[in-house]
Amino acid sequence: MTLTSESNQHVVVNDTGILSLEEIEQLAEQVRRKAWELLELNDEKPGSPSSRQIFIAVAQEALASFNSHRIETAQGQLTAQQMSQTLRDVVDYATGQKVVNWIRKFRGISDVMLNGTQNTMIHYRNGQREKRPPFFTDLKEMGSWLRNLRMSLGLHDSPFDPHHPSFDARLPDGIRVNASHTANTTYTVSFRIPNREITTLDDLVNNNTIDVSMRSFLQAAVAAKLNIIIAGGTGAGKTALMLCMLGDCAADERVVTIEDRVELDLAKVHPHLDVVELEAVEANAEGIGEVTTRALMKSSLRMHPDRVVVGEARDEIARELLQAMVTGNEGSMSTIHARSPGTIVERLIDCSAMAPDRVADSVRLAVDLFIHIDRFRTGERRITEVSQVSRQREADGMVRLTPIFTGGGAIEGGQTSHAVLTNKPGEDVGQKLQLQGWTL
Repeated sequence: MTLTSESNQHVVVNDTGILSLEEIEQLAEQVRRKAWELLELNDEKPGSPSSRQIFIAVAQEALASFNSHRIETAQGQLTAQQMSQTLRDVVDYATGQKVVNWIRKFRGISDVMLNGTQNTMIHYRNGQREKRPPFFTDLKEMGSWLRNLRMSLGLHDSPFDPHHPSFDARLPDGIRVNASHTANTTYTVSFRIPNREITTLDDLVNNNTIDVSMRSFLQAAVAAKLNIIIAGGTGAGKTALMLCMLGDCAADERVVTIEDRVELDLAKVHPHLDVVELEAVEANAEGIGEVTTRALMKSSLRMHPDRVVVGEARDEIARELLQAMVTGNEGSMSTIHARSPGTIVERLIDCSAMAPDRVADSVRLAVDLFIHIDRFRTGERRITEVSQVSRQREADGMVRLTPIFTGGGAIEGGQTSHAVLTNKPGEDVGQKLQLQGWTL
């Protein structure tokens, strides 16, 4: 038995032993093959609630046959309780959900990392970290679990091997998973758990990420349909902030979102909006069928959007995002990895593969605000700075930024400070904000 969590002990099936891991895996493989045939026959989407019902029905049939064989061979019939527990185990193994269900039992976590057979790291939203024993002590079993998880999510057409060493996926409840082959021939798997308790700007005030003055400013910025890029490091809360801001869009607005993997889940979180969610598609094993975020951006502009939202401006979608903003798609938003507002333009240059002067001109013409958010060792998140992009072209070609809010994240009296208003917005942005009721 290789699973180390107490919640994952295999069921006892008689007085002398347990159902072996090999038996569980054999049943799971049988169920997976049969269920997958039915999914394709019925054109069911892998990972959906209805697909799980198919796995359950197939597993019930397989277990009935397994139990009959035990009776015929005098091994002893499984009790109803044992059948129920075995059914859950088999379905979880067949769909790769054994680890995921274990993760769902935790409260207040943001990330879980399985570092091969070495250890498991858990990151909590309050900044605490915990090292636990490895979930798997056998790499073969870990590889089998990853294969089943990929299959249940419909990723069977894309390769995952040392030549294609990583994959990204999203579970139906929004959990993001990344798996990679590492240099020492093991696996590392990371789970990012979305915080669906924080979905509005009021929620951010309540958990002290922003104060009421910042909330008023952000609400006015959304209503004024300013073009905004939110920057920060990994795990800083960029996507969460953008999701909360989008909750203040008018109910009749048509919002088109473009993501590598749907993370915003805007249609579910803010059902009052008219949302179109576009998601990139990886090429299959033959190298065909790829749909890039750049291609999706071009399609989105034909969908009559009131706003275009890009989950993350990276690679060449950054170019298309800037072009969309330049051509009049007001209220567009995106996130980008950058350590400060002053480095956002550099990151856009790197991502877009455009000449620096072209990127600078596009930013001046199209973007209104840069917002920077950071996460601190305490687990607290703060908007550290909000800057307005100047429309004026500098003699050296650089983009000039005027800080509006600054000072967020400083430690004062043992408290992490909020950004404070330090400069008036420029005339064009200031007028738009005032029309939405924002005052200094």
